[in-house]
Amino acid sequence: DDGDLGDFDLLYLEEQGVPLIEIVHELHQDLPDQTVYVGGMDPDEVLVDMIFDAVDSEPPFEIVGIESLVTSLSREALDDRRRQLLTDEGLEPQFPENGVYALL
Repeated sequence: DDGDLGDFDLLYLEEQGVPLIEIVHELHQDLPDQTVYVGGMDPDEVLVDMIFDAVDSEPPFEIVGIESLVTSLSREALDDRRRQLLTDEGLEPQFPENGVYALL
């Protein structure tokens, strides 16, 4: 089971994106032995696994949910605050940079 990819169209990503081997190379250079915190809104781990499996490689970083970094709030409270900030600031949640801003 590859997990739920939501609205991701892999063929579109292949046609429009950067070759996977280049992505893997950059991630190995930029994130060796790092922890990457994710918001959990997308199937982040599934997508990372698919990228690295496609080139027969292992991710050089660990993916961890943001709730393990912000331990003073429950997952639900984090999601509520993120949504509220996006609304208050007039930010559209479908843009990744807005999601990162809301997490900061």
